Amino acid sequence: FLNTANIVSSVGLTQGVTKYTAESQGFSDAYTRLKGIMRSARKIILYVSISMFILTILFSKKLSLLLLNNVSSYGFFIIIAAVIPLLSLGQIFISFAQGLKAFKEISFVSVLISIAGLAIFIPLVYFFRINGAVISMLVFALISFFMFWHLKKRLLVKIAYLNGGQEESYTKKLLKFGHLRLIQTSIYPVTILIIRALIIKRLGLFSNGLYEVTLAYSFMFVPLINNILWSYSYPNYCSAENNNVLLKEVNQFLKISLFIALPIITVIILFRSFLIRFLFSVDFLPAIEIITLQLIGDFLKVLIVPFNVVLMAKDRLKTAIAFEIIWNVLFLLLSLYAIKAYQLKGVFVAQNLSLCLAFILTYIYTKNKFQLNIDRTNLFLFLFSILIILTVASLKPIF
Repeated sequence: FLNTANIVSSVGLTQGVTKYTAESQGFSDAYTRLKGIMRSARKIILYVSISMFILTILFSKKLSLLLLNNVSSYGFFIIIAAVIPLLSLGQIFISFAQGLKAFKEISFVSVLISIAGLAIFIPLVYFFRINGAVISMLVFALISFFMFWHLKKRLLVKIAYLNGGQEESYTKKLLKFGHLRLIQTSIYPVTILIIRALIIKRLGLFSNGLYEVTLAYSFMFVPLINNILWSYSYPNYCSAENNNVLLKEVNQFLKISLFIALPIITVIILFRSFLIRFLFSVDFLPAIEIITLQLIGDFLKVLIVPFNVVLMAKDRLKTAIAFEIIWNVLFLLLSLYAIKAYQLKGVFVAQNLSLCLAFILTYIYTKNKFQLNIDRTNLFLFLFSILIILTVASLKPIF
């Protein structure tokens, strides 16, 4: 619930704040521009997150009954309500720091927050159990908020001399970017819900369980790559002065991502049988046959994502949404046919075919608009990685 509420209350603004902050660098009135960005973002976030705060409190008993099957735990949702504005504002401060490319400072503050959070979480949970866990969320949110607020303030002081001109309101720009970003991020989850319903209807609940288990393997490395993309590469895409700089940044991200993804995917494929028994149950061992197909799809996403994010960074968010819709519609249509022919495997075959088509479309567009391409080193690394993955997939699982 907290994650969903946090996504809604941030109204898709985090990448927008990073984008406009990164683009403001290099101007003689950068300080004035940045103040306008922060003021506009803060106004929007406070309005939405406080509304979420009030609604969560008003419906805390109903939420407790719906999600926890009892009314007595409504106090948990009141505490969560207090966490929502703090987390939302904290995310905006982080996005602001990312736009200024304060990567070392963000890492340092994040480590301090993690240490402080752990030091608070352990004793609270030990002495107060579930109540302590919920209270620790509030304390952690307070610590995160104040530390990233202090970091934002320090970063602004460093460029205070770049002051001049009239402060511009970014409210309309941020709202436009935010609602488009929310639409974009909601497309794939909706598609997955439809796919799940299709699997249950055509193949039964057990097949849906196998599908859920297979999707879970993506979380073993995809969040790490996404973190690199949004924390480091995306601000550089936004501030790239020309297509040559943009091309260099895209290929640098691809190289890092491919080097990270290949060994992790290889290990997962080799030990997929052991991981299923260890993390889930022997009942899900039939998923062995489809895990490799899912991981190949994730590997294809590594290739697609940077080109898609370039569209967002360079004011082509509507185009990115159009490509996202095309990919997901293709995925659904191909799944309808493939699930009849290949059962559950058909869903992953449909996913990978639609990803290939989506990549071709995105690549052609970005090549024409921004002269982007995959350099020889990354192309060789990608083809070599696919060969390794297919070779490993042909071997029997270890353990």
